[in-house]
Amino acid sequence: MKAYNPKGHSNYSDEAVVMTRVERIPQPQRVTFDPETHALVVNLAATCLQLVGIVEAITDPTMNLADENDWQQIQSIPLIPSGSAATRREATVLSLVTRRRNSNGRALEEDFVDDAQESIGAQPVVTGGDVRVRVKLCLASDHSVCGDTTEAECKYNCNPLQVPENG
Repeated sequence: MKAYNPKGHSNYSDEAVVMTRVERIPQPQRVTFDPETHALVVNLAATCLQLVGIVEAITDPTMNLADENDWQQIQSIPLIPSGSAATRREATVLSLVTRRRNSNGRALEEDFVDDAQESIGAQPVVTGGDVRVRVKLCLASDHSVCGDTTEAECKYNCNPLQVPENG
């Protein structure tokens, strides 16, 4: 930088690298999860931060009072910031779906997988009430800098130990 003023001007100053620090990473406003289709929807407020959604799950239905160490990261979802408006991001939690080979014949190669048969053989790892899902937002450049988690609301009753409100 060089300064000009009525008393004269200065030489260029030495280069300085400056980095700002984010005070608080936002948390998702709302997260919904459909245990039948494994569809996840994350709603977040307007932000200019480059974020990634970290999806965590517990697949044991008896884990009603889960400890932080019981949650396992299962997927990350890149998020595109809107800056001026709230964002809705939809994804399928693929790690909760397993692939099963259905084969009508033998392949010459051991690792051969027919894509058409592979998609037909997709079966859920967990069913309806066997999973709890939550999402936290982290800086895309540093996944260790994260906001608070938001547990997903379920389309159906995700936890069979809870009694539905309607009876």
